[in-house]
Amino acid sequence: MSGPSSPVNGKGGGNGRLLLLGVLLVVLVLVVQEERLQRPMSVPFTTSGRVELCLFCHGDVRLEGAHEARVVGCSSCHLGDPLAFRKETAHAGVVKNPGDLRVVEQTCGTPGCHSADIHKVKNSLMATNRGILATLLYYWGEAPDQNGDFSVEQLLATGETSLARDYFRKLCGTCHLWKQKGDLPGFFGEKGGGCVACHEVKPP
Repeated sequence: MSGPSSPVNGKGGGNGRLLLLGVLLVVLVLVVQEERLQRPMSVPFTTSGRVELCLFCHGDVRLEGAHEARVVGCSSCHLGDPLAFRKETAHAGVVKNPGDLRVVEQTCGTPGCHSADIHKVKNSLMATNRGILATLLYYWGEAPDQNGDFSVEQLLATGETSLARDYFRKLCGTCHLWKQKGDLPGFFGEKGGGCVACHEVKPP
């Protein structure tokens, strides 16, 4: 005689069928999901052997030899996540202009790249504009002499305004290194940008 959960009376068989149906449904979902994922045929590496998934989309970017995408990858200059498959994750924290003096210690100025140059660039006349700012303030009657120690970095940090400072921002400062590239329309937007103010190679 069969017990209460025996498949003979039909109760246990229903549970088994439900379990089998559930397993089949999970397998079907996994198969469909696998088909929808576009997996790479091979993983791209830089010439130094680093995995750089950015090269799936940006592998055709051509720069001069030392900065070629296949040599240094994208993330060593532009940050982001070089191991992410999804664009949103890969582009999180991406820096459009690695030469911007606000981020240059994490990009161009890292060990093995241009770390010896960063201090010199950030303290150069083209970056600080100390003499230019001091002279403008003096001639506009905002300083007693031309010997003041004023820098663009200080001006950016304080946000101070005056006729001389605003003149500097609108004209002189548009060419210098602390200015962000692309922050103004037309000709003035092409100026500044830290390292790329002088070292940008425009595509043909």
